[in-house]
Amino acid sequence: MWIKFGHAIIGAFALVAVSCSTPPPKRTLTMVEQIAEDNHAVHELQIQFEKKAEFENRADLEKYLTTLARKLAQVQEGFPAQNIRVRVHKDKNPTQSKFFSFPGTMVSVPESALKQIEYENELAAAMAFELANVLTRHLAHKIENHVSPI
Repeated sequence: MWIKFGHAIIGAFALVAVSCSTPPPKRTLTMVEQIAEDNHAVHELQIQFEKKAEFENRADLEKYLTTLARKLAQVQEGFPAQNIRVRVHKDKNPTQSKFFSFPGTMVSVPESALKQIEYENELAAAMAFELANVLTRHLAHKIENHVSPI
């Protein structure tokens, strides 16, 4: 009987010890994994944006802008630069007169901004800012906190 009682006490202590222990820390995601996860979370929002926006049909300009954005992204080690593409949207609607960035996939530049930029470094700064928004999870945080991002 004492043996069974002893086993019960040991079992109870084990149960208490297990329930009091902290769970193992959550694995930190790599930059590529985090961007992919954020991309999945905001994918529907990107689709909605692409349906609302009217895009310029300027393949040559978009190719140049995409090349510029990819060069900027390569500076940040681990950033999946090859996935980035840049599009130019018409911004007759005042709510679309700003840059938009979606994690790891697309940066959309308003047509009016391109008309105001005089030097390439101004454009590079704007692109770098949008890429930084991806790295700092600007849009993903808005989605997680249920704040309207657009």
